[in-house]
Order: sequence, then structure tokens, then C-alpha cells
Amino acid sequence: TQDDILYPLSGKGVMWIDGQGEFTIEPGLIIRVPKGTKHKITAVTEAMLIYDVFFPALI
Repeated sequence: TQDDILYPLSGKGVMWIDGQGEFTIEPGLIIRVPKGTKHKITAVTEAMLIYDVFFPALI
């Protein structure tokens, strides 16, 4: 399993991360989700474009 690193490029929404709760995601944030942690985007209020990186990379 890998860490999940998300970088919103446009739009706005709400994300839930197990153990951290819900928070607004929007451009300018970098979100790191440790490997094995449950997470999901629960609401999108504006269409989103997200750059999503898994670390270490899948080979």
C-alpha cells in the first residue's frame, strides 16, 4: 500500500479522512493520506480536478 497525496487544481468539495474528520478541499491545499487510512470525497460543490499521487509509486 502507498500514501495518497492529493493536490486540488480546481473546484471545491468536502473530504473525510478516518481519524481526522471532514474538511473543505480546494486549490492550494496538499492533502496526505497515510497508507491504509480510509478516506473519501463526500461532497463536491464545484466540479473538481485533482492531481493524485501515490507514494511510493506503483511499478
